[in-house]
Amino acid sequence: MLGELLALFRSRRSIRFFKNDPIAAKHVKMILEAARWAPSGANAQPWKFIVIRNSKVRRDLQNTMDSVGKTVREKYKQFPWGATPRDAKLISQAPVIVGICADFNRKELRKYDIMPKEHKQEIVMCSIAAAIQNMMLMATALGIGSVWVSPLFTEEIGQLLRIPATLQLVALVPLGYPAKHKQGRMQRRPLKTMVHYNKFNENREP
Repeated sequence: MLGELLALFRSRRSIRFFKNDPIAAKHVKMILEAARWAPSGANAQPWKFIVIRNSKVRRDLQNTMDSVGKTVREKYKQFPWGATPRDAKLISQAPVIVGICADFNRKELRKYDIMPKEHKQEIVMCSIAAAIQNMMLMATALGIGSVWVSPLFTEEIGQLLRIPATLQLVALVPLGYPAKHKQGRMQRRPLKTMVHYNKFNENREP
């Protein structure tokens, strides 16, 4: 069981080429259920999900990302990734897209108001990240591909999706069955290069 779980972690990939095959509603619900059970600071569960299936909305989303992406690329000519045409195209290809929004106004988060604003924001964003990871792992277990897209300049996308001003769009996660396409080899640094014991730079395992 534990070996299978680790194998699942290792098998997850960022998929950017999808088949047109639809995803069953029960599988989308399982993916969202996995996200719902992610850990969160103060158990605030500071997330909202937008499930996008409609083909017109997906095309509009692609066009918006294309337009915004062009502005971003012109402004930040040396920026290597964000808002690339590839990201916009895969948005329209995926049969399902889940938008993940952060809700900073959950009552459970009020206990953090005595701390710097940045601390509360970090707690919410870490919670959102955990929910997205759960989503992607459940998708992998179901044989469904996914990729985490962090859209830049989200105001236009928020308007398109009618996201309330009280929420912040954090990510779009396209979902679909992977199309046959050559995938790059998954690279991870050796564990020994990133683990320290007791104190930083003490590398002797106890």
